[in-house]
Amino acid sequence: MPSEKTSQHPASNIVNEWRSSLKLLVDRYEAYRPREKYFAIRLFIFFIALNVLCYWLGILTAFPYLMIQKPVEYLLLQIPVGLLGASFDSLSFFITVWIAKNAINSHQTWKFLIHLSLDLVIAFLATMWVVLVFIISGWALSFFLGTPEVLGERSGIYQDRLTQALLNPLSNLRNIYFGAIMGISAGLPSFMHLYMFVHSMIKQLKAKLTRLFSQNSSSTSFDSNAPLEKPHPLLSNSKYWLKLSSSFFLICLLCLYYMWTFPSKSKLRWTNCISKPEVCAEQELLFEYSQLQNTSTDYYEITHAGDPARIFYEGAAPKSKQLSIIAQHIQKRDFKEIRREEHKRRIWKFYAGIVTIFISFIYGIQVWRGKWLIY
Repeated sequence: MPSEKTSQHPASNIVNEWRSSLKLLVDRYEAYRPREKYFAIRLFIFFIALNVLCYWLGILTAFPYLMIQKPVEYLLLQIPVGLLGASFDSLSFFITVWIAKNAINSHQTWKFLIHLSLDLVIAFLATMWVVLVFIISGWALSFFLGTPEVLGERSGIYQDRLTQALLNPLSNLRNIYFGAIMGISAGLPSFMHLYMFVHSMIKQLKAKLTRLFSQNSSSTSFDSNAPLEKPHPLLSNSKYWLKLSSSFFLICLLCLYYMWTFPSKSKLRWTNCISKPEVCAEQELLFEYSQLQNTSTDYYEITHAGDPARIFYEGAAPKSKQLSIIAQHIQKRDFKEIRREEHKRRIWKFYAGIVTIFISFIYGIQVWRGKWLIY
């Protein structure tokens, strides 16, 4: 007589598997914490180091020229960024643990998902906190360095950057990239939940395929709600977790940096001289250092007589060879053709980065399943 099976919705099976993985992780945390003295202090120091590391990673990859122009300011800025960022991350860590415990104890799927969705609220608050930290820290340091700034003007600059990043993300990838790097510490719970969700979904899909293609239905009965016999290597082996997470993070970081470097290595920005045509009129090819109005961005400006365009070259000064190449483009080529070529380069580099991230994601899934080695 065949055994009766209680059928459940696939979403419920995924959530149950997700809940089991989350419970295993929380149990490991509860077993680890009593053995560690001064856990809160060590956690705070860890988040200080993580925030400072993310700060330097973002500065050196997104805005390397700032360390040449204003080295003292950005060396001092890491202190409030590390302390204030660690304060928020430490508080959000204990809140996240409390949310996870309540989510595990909730027996209904919608309650479980609502509890975990609170991590998205924490991630949003972390983004606002990062912006606030940079506004207040930079404003306070301006008095220390003897160049006082107005708090309202500084907050307006960051507000404009945030608005432009939301309205025109492709033109503000550098700021988005820097914000994503600074939000790594606050996004760790969300990344972990996403990882567990994908693992649960793949496991349930594998169970369905096993039942579908099995030759002997009686010998391949599968209970998707059965408790885990042994913990997954990702949760039981710290080196396994370190290797996989570091590999995936470095691949994504390289892809984002590769995508950020378009449209070209010189980071040229083309703007039409419509509002102030007199700036571009009747000028020979010249090269000068200036500063944008109402911003703190330094740039090098190259103009040419009779051409309705200007080039803003951010960062360090172009070399003489690069300058001569730019001059040849201005004198001999159509601006529309140059922009069209840069747009093609932008699209191809963007999709190349997306494909690489997708391939690395598939690689992570295969490593999770134990099919492929890490390294």
